[in-house]
Amino acid sequence: MSDEISKLSDELLEHILSFLPTKQAIAASLVCKRWKTLWRSLSTLHLDDSIYQNYISFVKFVYGVFICGDFRSIKKFHLVCQSCDSYPNQIKIWAAHAALNLKVEQLELIFPFSNYSLLSGVFVCSTIKELKLEGLLVDSLSCVNLPSLKIMHLQRAKFHDFKLVAMLLSGCPLLESLSLSFKCRGMPANVAAAVDVADLKHLASATFGPFMMNLKAFSNVKFLSLCETFWIPSQDHMPTYDNLTRLEFSCYAKDWGEIVKCLKNCPKLQNLVIRKALAGSPNNHHEEVESLMEPVFEVPQCISSHLKTFYLAEYEDFNSQFQMVRFIWREAKVLRTITLSSSVGKKKRKMMRRQMLERLSRCCMGRVNCNLLFD
Repeated sequence: MSDEISKLSDELLEHILSFLPTKQAIAASLVCKRWKTLWRSLSTLHLDDSIYQNYISFVKFVYGVFICGDFRSIKKFHLVCQSCDSYPNQIKIWAAHAALNLKVEQLELIFPFSNYSLLSGVFVCSTIKELKLEGLLVDSLSCVNLPSLKIMHLQRAKFHDFKLVAMLLSGCPLLESLSLSFKCRGMPANVAAAVDVADLKHLASATFGPFMMNLKAFSNVKFLSLCETFWIPSQDHMPTYDNLTRLEFSCYAKDWGEIVKCLKNCPKLQNLVIRKALAGSPNNHHEEVESLMEPVFEVPQCISSHLKTFYLAEYEDFNSQFQMVRFIWREAKVLRTITLSSSVGKKKRKMMRRQMLERLSRCCMGRVNCNLLFD
């Protein structure tokens, strides 16, 4: 086996070593004389302080890597710091060095808490295409210019001012994928008061809380996930999503009528996912469901002509939840699957499915081309 490995080219060996944490990659490259300098040409630096005895040894190792390595071909810098409070200044320098000197294309920094900031130079890097930060504190931004950035994931972030959020996004003109989870001082009380963001014309996928900002900047997306809070729909503040095919959110089931109105602005929607629909008291009597007066909604084009899947999580047999299922079952003409997720046991789910089909057949025409699944 060793003879076979020795026949591999240096380029292929460097590629294999790039999948290892940098410490292990260096150890592996010392196995034979020919490999001794391979680690200096790695395309990925993967540094994690959790595998070191103390932060001092980790700091020494990182500086040794920077001093001895060549890294003209480095593409990705991945840094995990569980003890970042012990060496905050060093981490700022490392991140800025990776962005501005090494000119990486992928920058991933993971911190344990949202109390750690970066040097502003990281946000004016012309080479970064993918930026993933966890546990970031953004207390100020003098300038944001990330002209090559296509993917940005910010998790557990904390912004001192809501305007900084808009400033950050407005400096990423080529952004295609966004996932943003954060807390912020001075959060707008409503969408109408939100700070505008420059149009993100290339954005195809966005995941964030709907309370954050005016949704107009995200009107080109194909995938939209409103997370971390319950969506309180307002058609007045919702743009038309001409490209949107998948929408995910949590809501209050009593807002179903307003949600249906908003779906008029999603003419091509094919997949609708409701993670949670809070309602009132559970319904235990079929007669109560059947006598429930459902409001008459104007059916959006996306539901009648395009919707293929509907997923409702945490289904608990509420009246208002049943209204949602009944409306989709009856009006979605090309629907293929309705999936209801419930925490009950397998036997109970089978019974719920049978009862649901019976109740749907009593109030609207049966669907032979649609599957009803209990997950």
